[in-house]
Amino acid sequence: MPVINGMKVSQGEVLLALDGGELQAQVAGTQATLATYRAEMERRQIAVNAVRGIDPANITSIEAPAIAWDALIPRSIQLREDSVLRGDFNQLRSELSSIEARISQKLAAAENLVATMAPQSELIATLQDRSDISQTLVAKQAGSKSDWLDTLEKVKTEQVTLTSERGELADTRAQLEVLRRDFVKTREAFVADNLQKFADAARQADDLEQKLKQAQTELDQTVLKSPIEGVIQDSSVTTISQVVTSGAQLMRIVPSDPALRIEAYLPNGDIGFVRTGQAVSVKLEAFPFTRYGTVPGVITRIAKDAIPEPDAQQIEADPARTTDAGISITGQADRTQNLVFPITVESEHNTIVADGQTINLSPGMAVTAEIKTGRRRILEYVFSPVVEVAESAMHER
Repeated sequence: MPVINGMKVSQGEVLLALDGGELQAQVAGTQATLATYRAEMERRQIAVNAVRGIDPANITSIEAPAIAWDALIPRSIQLREDSVLRGDFNQLRSELSSIEARISQKLAAAENLVATMAPQSELIATLQDRSDISQTLVAKQAGSKSDWLDTLEKVKTEQVTLTSERGELADTRAQLEVLRRDFVKTREAFVADNLQKFADAARQADDLEQKLKQAQTELDQTVLKSPIEGVIQDSSVTTISQVVTSGAQLMRIVPSDPALRIEAYLPNGDIGFVRTGQAVSVKLEAFPFTRYGTVPGVITRIAKDAIPEPDAQQIEADPARTTDAGISITGQADRTQNLVFPITVESEHNTIVADGQTINLSPGMAVTAEIKTGRRRILEYVFSPVVEVAESAMHER
């Protein structure tokens, strides 16, 4: 129900709420998108940590790890990210398993070659001994040259075979090294891809967090709360779903028991006789002082800079202006054609007795502030003009 004129409100009490449907939808959408990016960040970080230690020896241990989800992540997003993580690990395991199978094949081939080359070397050594013996016998004409040549041919043949096997072993080992690098490359590509996309998601999340804060602030601002304790006045809100325009004044809140501050303007010629703390008699235009008296006050602030009198008149003409105390009030002062100094006067009490009734002073009342600058003896008032004339005599102007 809208607040009404005369209703007392406490500081922080809700006065009215504007339609925030669009902002609520914007906040909800931003929160959902932000949760998606945060879940992606968590998934990719878990994947990176799990994959970094994998090598061909523990290839069978590649399984999607369980994620300890934050309670703020909706269940639907958790299930989706778990499914994506399992799919990523299945694909990675397939690629690495294929490389590991080829590595195993090459390792077996290398082992077979090593196992074959040892007897081959022994056979060559034996044949070489037989060739040497046959050559010695031929030299002594005790053996057949044909037998020696046959043995020598076998030595050459086995040596060629051994050389070929050594070349094949070297090639197999080189292929093994390439496969191991492919294994590491595939694993690191998975890590790098997840780290890059983690960084992208983090940037998006940071941007969304700022947008969410802005949207939430705008949504909070659709609920208008009373900044002070006071009484509602001049409320233009009468019904629910009422349309209001931007910049329009919806209501005013008169503080319950504030110290009224009066904004007045001091003529330039009097500034040298005024200081903060001086007593002031406040005369209200609505209550003639000759009949109802004045309200005592004290000067609390004197502006350091003067302003043109037309500017002061323009400020006074604006009934909705606000003083530094947050209360709209109109001050009156003697006019000059030059500069005036804004001053602030704080009243000692907020009521005046008129015709037996105690009336509260309200913001917007026009007043005149009479400043008490000190006392002088009667003779000083009498002789003051004479002194001024005497001092100016014998001088050219």
